Amino acid sequence: MPRYWIVICPEPEVRGGVWARWYQDNCVAVGWGPPDNTLEGPTDSAGWAWSRDRLKEMQVGDKVLPFLLKWRIGPVGTIKALKTTDAEWNPTVKAGEYARNPDAPDLGRRVQVAWEEAGMPPKGKIATVPPSQRSKGPLARHTVEELSKDQFENLRTVLSDSSNWADVSAPGIPDVIIEAAVPQVGPELSVLEKDLQKFLSRNLHVIEPGLKAHPDYQLEEFPTDVGRIDLLCQDVRSNWVVIELKAAWAGDDAVGQILGYMSWIQENLPKGTNLRGIIICADATGRIKSAVKLVPGLSIKRFRLSFSVEDLN
Repeated sequence: MPRYWIVICPEPEVRGGVWARWYQDNCVAVGWGPPDNTLEGPTDSAGWAWSRDRLKEMQVGDKVLPFLLKWRIGPVGTIKALKTTDAEWNPTVKAGEYARNPDAPDLGRRVQVAWEEAGMPPKGKIATVPPSQRSKGPLARHTVEELSKDQFENLRTVLSDSSNWADVSAPGIPDVIIEAAVPQVGPELSVLEKDLQKFLSRNLHVIEPGLKAHPDYQLEEFPTDVGRIDLLCQDVRSNWVVIELKAAWAGDDAVGQILGYMSWIQENLPKGTNLRGIIICADATGRIKSAVKLVPGLSIKRFRLSFSVEDLN
């Protein structure tokens, strides 16, 4: 009996999109590259640990559904081959194209599939789950997740209905992102957002005492239909806490971004009515500091880095 999987395709977060590449190359793909995120051995990323464990459970003949976010799904694929060694790393996103990891190529743990054609959206189209059929909660809580047979068949029904078909119309990410009124970071010790995310995900207590990951929901880059949340966790009272990270200055759009995530959590996750949001940044504009004061449950924190080198002789 085949098993059923859903794999996130971060179409809106890749400049120019990535779904066309997956469809053309007959694959889905996950995972940051080696040597920091290997198929075997220790890893400091809980998100990658989860994903690679699911990759190891997949078998030839299993069924896969790509989830393009925004309630959009691609056609059913049948697994034909799996990448089983780090030497087979083959990224589907080039360096500089993925907003979440702009410094390196990404999504290179390929799972080769054969796309079904009969009753499926044709090339260049996907299916959007209609509002009447959207479950309470996300289609996936992790980058790679197993579906029940009933869940899979329900989504297959959505795919087979041509009235749900639509063009892949992600605007992509502009080549140059200019944020007005955001000062440039000075000659202080710099940090990449990905590294900041990794450190804080392992040290949530640094943000506030009692902060913890939820056992059933992905901590890092939690998928929603309005984008991925940098960190989704719970406080000491088990209330949801949405955390948005900015490795440099936080600009005015950071408030709108995190409020969008908070609204989605409130509407889609259990006990979503009690939640808070935290923006963590190197510094922020005066306007954002003022705006945060007017939003109940929203706060802003500044991180500081310290590093020194000493002689040992």
